[in-house]
Amino acid sequence: MLVSLGSIGYTVGVIGEVLIAYTVLKVHDRFLQEHMVDRKVLKEMKKEQIVAFIALAMIIAGYVLKVVSLEFHL
Repeated sequence: MLVSLGSIGYTVGVIGEVLIAYTVLKVHDRFLQEHMVDRKVLKEMKKEQIVAFIALAMIIAGYVLKVVSLEFHL
């Protein structure tokens, strides 16, 4: 199997996006554990965490679909 620069670039980009999402989730988790904010902010941060998890799942699913489609184009 020959790996193209495009697929390497795409892979590196997705890894970067996943690392950013992971970092955001960890920061939110740590902040929520500290409870240094009011209830309204905590509720909003919980919503943001859910959206971040969904976004992370979409990034990974998109990557898998892209890799599978590249496999069938070769």
